[in-house]
Amino acid sequence: MFLVESASRRQCNAPLREYLRAYGHTLISSMEKGGGLMMPARAGDIAIVDMGRAAGPACEVVRRLRAVNARIGILLIAAPDECIASRILGLNSGADFCEPMPVRPDILMTYINVILRRLVPGVWQLDLKARTLRTPSNDALKVNEKEMALLRLLAANSHHLASRSDIAGVFGKPYVDFDERMLEKIVSRLRRKWRESKLSSLPLQTLHGEGYYFSEPIQAR
Repeated sequence: MFLVESASRRQCNAPLREYLRAYGHTLISSMEKGGGLMMPARAGDIAIVDMGRAAGPACEVVRRLRAVNARIGILLIAAPDECIASRILGLNSGADFCEPMPVRPDILMTYINVILRRLVPGVWQLDLKARTLRTPSNDALKVNEKEMALLRLLAANSHHLASRSDIAGVFGKPYVDFDERMLEKIVSRLRRKWRESKLSSLPLQTLHGEGYYFSEPIQAR
């Protein structure tokens, strides 16, 4: 996720950054600098554009983001005193939503969830940087390094299958020397964490004597 902001808004947006990171989003900030605009180095799933006002430079940022990636989700923040015409201009420039300051965090998160449903409908997301596993409904849970390795292997397989020998290889062990009790502990702990978080059911299934599979679509990014 990108937060494209003016220098004057950076300090004000500190609570917003903390809020988004608490929900498992990886945040990349891009600031206005010396009268120019520092654009993100790569297109991401969602960009929040807060330049102080929705009209003017913010509209140009929105246009450029949309040109980089037609599917990117864009949330444009307007000033409290901006007229409806300015917000409509921002939407016509390519923003998905345009909300005036101050934006309620729950409203902002609802917009993000709507965009995520459009971007990745019905797909579980393994965020490699944030180390989170996110459901299609956008619930997220932190996973540790070993859990991440297992889930990444499952996501990489076209059928989301992983044999015990493949899993041993991920952990740097020949299968004959691999302690399967360690694998069972990793899976058991992950299932318990998920159950205790009271999120939707974790579709991590056991293939007895063979390995594991993830019974719903999952992708790593």
